[in-house]
Amino acid sequence: RDPTERKMRALQKRERRNNGSPISDSTANGIQDSAPTLSYPGATAVRPSDHDDDKRGNASADEQEINDLQFESASLIPIAAEVVPSEDDREEMEKRMRSEMEERVQKELDDRLRKERELHVVAEAVHIDETMDVGGQGACVRPSRKAIVLAGICMLIVVVAVIVGAVLGTRSPPPTEEFELMVDTIGDLVASDPSIFYQSRDSPQYAAMDWLANQDSWISVNPENVTLDVLVERYALAALYFATDGPAWKDQYSFLGNTSACEWNLYELQMGAFCENSSVIEIWLETTGLRGSIPSELALLSSLESINLFENLLSGTIPAEIFYLGNLTQFEVDENILSGSIPGEVGQATHLTSLWFGVNRLKGTIPEVVYDLTQLQWLEVSGNFLTGTLSSELSKLTDLEFLDFSLNEFNGTVPAQLSKLSGLSSFFISDNPGIVGSIPEGFSNLPNLTFVMVDGTGLTGSLDEAFCGAEREIPIEIVAADCLGDSAKVVCSCCNFCCDGIENCEEMIL
Repeated sequence: RDPTERKMRALQKRERRNNGSPISDSTANGIQDSAPTLSYPGATAVRPSDHDDDKRGNASADEQEINDLQFESASLIPIAAEVVPSEDDREEMEKRMRSEMEERVQKELDDRLRKERELHVVAEAVHIDETMDVGGQGACVRPSRKAIVLAGICMLIVVVAVIVGAVLGTRSPPPTEEFELMVDTIGDLVASDPSIFYQSRDSPQYAAMDWLANQDSWISVNPENVTLDVLVERYALAALYFATDGPAWKDQYSFLGNTSACEWNLYELQMGAFCENSSVIEIWLETTGLRGSIPSELALLSSLESINLFENLLSGTIPAEIFYLGNLTQFEVDENILSGSIPGEVGQATHLTSLWFGVNRLKGTIPEVVYDLTQLQWLEVSGNFLTGTLSSELSKLTDLEFLDFSLNEFNGTVPAQLSKLSGLSSFFISDNPGIVGSIPEGFSNLPNLTFVMVDGTGLTGSLDEAFCGAEREIPIEIVAADCLGDSAKVVCSCCNFCCDGIENCEEMIL
């Protein structure tokens, strides 16, 4: 994926506050052509990303380190041997089901007897008073007052019974034997308390377990391929499907199909679930129309490396459990409506290279543990309600290439230590009025810096030393700052866009 392309899309949506005029196509194309890119995920056993190939080529120390960091939370994936229920367990299950069936039959007989007794009472209560023939008109039949009262009471009982029966009839049927057997088999592996599967039948967890037990025909026709790991994996993906309104997705990508989970994708679009060594390592469902919340069950996919849920309608908070995945390298949930804060557990995912939280409703500060993710290359938190300062600890992210803190509520100054980020190519802090001071001159030593946006801030002084020096081997292609008008807060001779710090920006002809 192209991180700067996303930034340009956001800019064009805002139309750069330039009287309704978007950035010119030539400028946008120039940014997209020069931007660093993220590779697409590969098919079932191949990933074309160069850094991933290098990682897999180093078979010893790196793989050992990854294995040591496997998710160990007992509440999510307890260690279990791949066993199947014993014959004694099956017999016990059959006895229990027979007992329940006998109880239901007996209850049905009792109900029928009760109804017959009620009808008998009505028949005896409604007796007939025969009166004398009057005026030659024959016998006159008239029920007694007592009979009318008793009949009314009995009819009321019947009506209430019908209403109660109708209400009870709308309830979901009791769990099937297959459902209970599946809960007994993997319940402890997928939930800290398996009783949750019997508490609410409206939850994504119940729907996923019910699908796996009663509708997933693949596991019955491929018994030789079914292990506990396979069952847990299919359950986790089903939980994702039901938690995000799967039936309403723009494309189903074969999810919950009668195939291996490794085939739940559309390879031509590089969307869906992708595997390596028969385990799901990537989930790419951007712009798919996902609604609902991100389920914590994603943490059950122990081999998962990449999660991309960009530009959907996901709400709720970000599950902290996901960051205990020892192989996780990419987590992208930008352009949703997520709330809460960035989980502190993000520091557990020490192999992360890409974090995209932008354009949500996140609050709070950036956890300090983020600055210990030394492999991080992309950090995007724009368009939220985050507070705090630009920490000097950012300088520890020596591999950082893309930094976007724009459209938040950050304050303070730009740390001089950021000039140590020699690989930094994109630096965006625009629309944070609380950021003050000047840009450190050491930014002139950042050889790869290509895109800079510092407009809408409280910065003052000259930017020429930091950004416009002729000694730069690679000239900065885009610079936007508050350099518009006679009362401009900064001086910038190489800015492509000059803004007034309020609402107006103009594209400059250099």
